[in-house]
Amino acid sequence: MELIEEAWLRKEYREVHTRASAEDSVIALAWKALADWKLGRRSQAEVLLQQAFAAMPPSENTTLQQRTLVSMLLESELAFAGEAIAVAELIDRLGVGLPLALRVLAEDAERRTGNPVEGFKLLTRAKAIDPADPETDFSIASLHARGGRAAKATAALKDALAHATDGQDYRALARAHPDFAGLRSDPAFLELVNSYPEDPSLAELATALDAFSWERVVKTARTTWKTSADPIFVLRAWDEALQGLLSRSSGEPDAELLADLDVVGQELSARDPERTGSANWVKFRPVLQ
Repeated sequence: MELIEEAWLRKEYREVHTRASAEDSVIALAWKALADWKLGRRSQAEVLLQQAFAAMPPSENTTLQQRTLVSMLLESELAFAGEAIAVAELIDRLGVGLPLALRVLAEDAERRTGNPVEGFKLLTRAKAIDPADPETDFSIASLHARGGRAAKATAALKDALAHATDGQDYRALARAHPDFAGLRSDPAFLELVNSYPEDPSLAELATALDAFSWERVVKTARTTWKTSADPIFVLRAWDEALQGLLSRSSGEPDAELLADLDVVGQELSARDPERTGSANWVKFRPVLQ
């Protein structure tokens, strides 16, 4: 299956189809169906997926396999609204119960009808499948915010922050997202999305990060990370800013930024139990060495 997955990631769908056709298993049949969909043979793809999923023995692992397969198909179409909706509808017909598909359908339902009721029904189903999914919580918060229901929007956003591995991303998104524009004078919302209301140095760093002011983030992080009340937050912000600066630079990477990256990578490896250093540190480590 590894060669099939690699071909899928390369978007070589004919190769996926050929390799899957050469194997005799229900997973291979599902891969063949996914390739058929990408090659425009949608009716055939749906029939094959139904056959493959019906042949899988019912178990928790089977459900995970099904969701993984169809989520790969959906994620490959998310840049194209119409295609994503078609895949989400397919997934719903298959009865796989993928929260991502239900969120896509909820957005589409509200956009088509202007009525949030159908969207809420779909998001309620998604929430029942995975009660701790922060993406679903955030979608519910957005829907409430668009309807002017500030208290319910804030409550759902609080759930998203509680369920997220790192709530900073959701705080930043809520601060900038147009759906929450009507809540920006609401004290409860402001208290929730303000990362560090009582720490001016961290608030300054968060503000610079939200504004994509990478140079200011780097400058602030260099002088504050050792004495900060939350050094991991500073190091993560520093890492993200370095990623922004290094990705947009042409030619040889800046030596000073690489030196910063070395500090960030080593410190995150030592301090942050959820990460083994910075992804950028791994990427640029050959240059550093």
